This record gives sequence, C-alpha cells and structure tokens, in this order.
Amino acid sequence: MLSVCEPIARCLPAAALFCFLIFPAAAQEPTDSGTDPLDQFRSRYEEVAEGFLQPIQQLKAGYVERLKNELETAKAAGVLDHVQAVMGEIDWVEDRGKLPADTEMPSILKFREIYLSALQERERECLEKLEGLAKRSANALDAMERDYTREGKIERAEATRDFSKTIREGVEALRLALESPGLPGLQAGETVLWSLDQADFKTALDCEVRESGGSWTLTAPPEQRGHIRSPMSIAPPFRISTLVTSESGDLRFYYGAETDLEFILFNWTRNPTILRLTDPSGAQGILSVPDRGLLEPGRSYLVEVVVRERKIEVFVDGESRGSRTTDLKRYREPVGIGPFGSVTAPGRLIMEHFVVVQMKE
Repeated sequence: MLSVCEPIARCLPAAALFCFLIFPAAAQEPTDSGTDPLDQFRSRYEEVAEGFLQPIQQLKAGYVERLKNELETAKAAGVLDHVQAVMGEIDWVEDRGKLPADTEMPSILKFREIYLSALQERERECLEKLEGLAKRSANALDAMERDYTREGKIERAEATRDFSKTIREGVEALRLALESPGLPGLQAGETVLWSLDQADFKTALDCEVRESGGSWTLTAPPEQRGHIRSPMSIAPPFRISTLVTSESGDLRFYYGAETDLEFILFNWTRNPTILRLTDPSGAQGILSVPDRGLLEPGRSYLVEVVVRERKIEVFVDGESRGSRTTDLKRYREPVGIGPFGSVTAPGRLIMEHFVVVQMKE
C-alpha cells in the first residue's frame, strides 16, 4: 500500500509551498544563480516530502518491527513455515515481494488487518492535502514552463511539464486506490469512524497524552481512571483495534458517557488473571472470565474488541479471550482507552495506533 504514495512523494505542505506559489515563476530565482529554477523547485519539493509522509512511514516501520519480533519467536520455536511466512510479510511491507496469502499468516492476520486499516486512514489524510497542493503547484509550474519556453529552454520546459504531470498522476493513483472496493484492510461496507491519528479526542480524569515518533503515551494519576475517548458517540456494530503496550499493569477500555464506565479490563488489580467484561447497558453487571485477562507489562499486543448489538468479543493477537451477551440495540456512546496505576505509581500505556471501525451487522 505504501507504494501507492510513491508517485506523489514530492509534495509540499501548505506552509512550505505558500511562499513558492504567491510569486510568479520568474521571481523564484534561487540565491545561487547557477541553480536551475525547476531543480530548486523539485529540491524543495523533495526536501519536505519526508516530513509530509512521515505518519505513513512511521506506521510501516512499526509494523515491520512487530513482524521482526514475530520472526524471532518463530525462529526460537523452530517452525520453518512460520519463519518463511513472516519473512514474506516483511518483504511485502518493504516492497520486495507480493502480499502473502491469508492462509500463510494465520497468526498475525488481525494485526495485518488493522495495519492496513490505519494505513488507509493515513493515506486518505494524505490525499486530502495533496489535492489542494497539486492544484496550487500546477499554477507555479505552468508559469515556469512558459518562462522556459520564452527563453528558448525547450528541454527544461518539457521537464517542467513532465514534473507537473507526475504530481497529477500520483494524486489520481492514490484516489483510485482508496476508492477501490477491494482495498485491503476494510471489508466491504466498512468505514473508519475514528482514529487516534486524527489527533481529535477528549481526555478524562487528568489523563496526559504525549505523541512521539508516531506512538502515543497515555499517563493517568495513581489509582485514577484517566483515559481518552472519541469526540463522537458510536453505535454497534463496530470494532476497536489497537497495538498497545501496558507499562504499568491495568489496561481498560471504555464505552459510555460516564467517565468511569469501563467495559473491558485486563490485568485487573485485584486479580490480573481475570478478564472483566462489563455490560455497557448496565442490565447484566460484570462477567469475569478466568485465566484470560493477563497481559504481560512491557510487551506489545494487538487487542481487538468487537461490539455488536447483542454480543461483545475480545481478541488478543488474533486469539479469543472471552465474550458476553448484551443488549446494545439503542446504545450510542463515546469509545475510549486508558491505563490504571497502583496506589503510589501512575498508570501508563503506549499505543502505536487506535482505530474504531464501523462494521456490518
């Protein structure tokens, strides 16, 4: 999927492009008189591309790191087929091979699914910005082409036109890929409702949020239910998917308007081995699932919570951890996640991504 963005990897963010586009091409002479105007334009374009596409690159790097951990586990177990499958997945992500068949990677299919869903969301944001920038950059390049032609620099004029065409084709390629009904990562009829990548969320009970290098660290005061939650209310059916590391212990998911309404608890303080499943509607109370609630602190897990109108299911790294019946037919509330600390220490967790997907019932 990242290769879809490669034709448009030379895009300027608005702030960098602004001063370039408000002046005619003739006024854009470089400080070094020996530098060609198109070369300088292209150089600036490429210079900021890395920062512009950084969220996509960070997501890719995070997935590769997770695969490398899986590869070491497979090697330690001595399972050749698994080792070869993980190596094939890494080659695909790093554009050295084709997408492996689902049957070749049963252990991380859920992780691949959420990776592709998050990648799609970031590419949509990329496309939205690029469409406006492509239109504005076209004006500057058209003016530059005319200047070259007047000066008799026909080859440079043709190169300028080719560069402008490359920008347009890249934007169109990404648009077509995102509009494709067979796009990996989402099933037919599904949409991304909310992603932490959008940096649009609410905080509760003094939860602190810090973003660095494409991951988010959530910190809550000792024994406080500090968490973040979606800015909108969400109705079933949907699924929550997150790649998360709990550094302090408890990991809690929230679904409700009340700030203390936890509905999934891992590493519960009183008994970390129990998975606690609360009925968000309040009709049936708490269901405790023995020996299914433990998550090792400091280790990353892909956690997925599937919420339907009459059933809640919890998966960790693709394995079912528990489920319960409920009645959420008329239920619509914000969705959230947060840590929980000890009496003396704050709670802390790190997320590589957090996505809520609207499902088909």
